[in-house]
Amino acid sequence: MTLLLVSHDMELMTIASTIHVLCFGEIIAGGAFDAVREDPRVREAYLGA
Repeated sequence: MTLLLVSHDMELMTIASTIHVLCFGEIIAGGAFDAVREDPRVREAYLGA
């Protein structure tokens, strides 16, 4: 079974086995939550870091 969940709540994303991060409609990262959370493109796009 596949479930598509769209959210900006990062705590909610911890329940997913695979996540994809979009920025202006383009996938900038994908994979396990821990790896995506540390991706520099994700950090820049969403955390300004």
